[in-house]
Amino acid sequence: MQFDLATMTKRAGKTRRPEIVLPEIVMPRTLAVRLDLIYVRVLRMWSEGAKNKLLPDYAASLGFRDGMVRDDAADLQRDLETIAAEIAALIASLEGAVTGWAEAVEAYHRRRWGQIVLTRTGVDIDVLMGPQDVAETLGDVIARNVALIKDVSAQAQGRISDIVFRGLTARTRPREVAKQINEAVGLGRDRSRRIAADQLTKLATELDRARATQAELTEFIWRHSEKLHFRPVHKARNGNRYKYRGDPRLAGDFPGQLPYCGCRAQAFIDLDDE
Repeated sequence: MQFDLATMTKRAGKTRRPEIVLPEIVMPRTLAVRLDLIYVRVLRMWSEGAKNKLLPDYAASLGFRDGMVRDDAADLQRDLETIAAEIAALIASLEGAVTGWAEAVEAYHRRRWGQIVLTRTGVDIDVLMGPQDVAETLGDVIARNVALIKDVSAQAQGRISDIVFRGLTARTRPREVAKQINEAVGLGRDRSRRIAADQLTKLATELDRARATQAELTEFIWRHSEKLHFRPVHKARNGNRYKYRGDPRLAGDFPGQLPYCGCRAQAFIDLDDE
């Protein structure tokens, strides 16, 4: 539901200032952790599959289990395919968990947005908002994260496969191969944490824009993330004002949109009649 927050604020008569700058909504880190734990389930299955299926057959292929050297790559390939099939089934079931995460983020954001607006303007907008207003945004985020989970799994599979078959060629001892697989899963864990934090930021910034434009606010203030590794162009935009829609200066580069961008769009209500 669209509503004109500026007009409603004027009618409430709580302020005579020409504009009200609204504080940013800070999302709790626990929501990033919750998403990361969904990604972890896939990596944990790769780790367990390697330990219980892949490594025993790898050891057997080099004669460490029964003393017979077979160099049988076919068994290892079947193991990888079996683990991958099991994980594909898991990923299909994880869409519900990702949906629950996205809904929790939206509910937190909507509650904080309503509180901020009420505190700063005296206008209660809770009854004017609902999750249905951002259903398309949530759908896009859910689909994006399911795709990212598949990518994290595929990357883990590729690394593990490479380790195993290189080990087979070089006749690397199973203990060393197991160590390398653990390191590969660890790399996946590091990446999943970064993805989860980035996806929370992305959803928050998309909700910032959706809720502001729902309230018929047209411009925002660019707030830089102050990250150590930043894009100079984003740093230069800090404090400048841009349009939520159709601003040619942004060329599709909205706050939080690019990979690992932590910038945010700070909403403000223009009460100037001129």
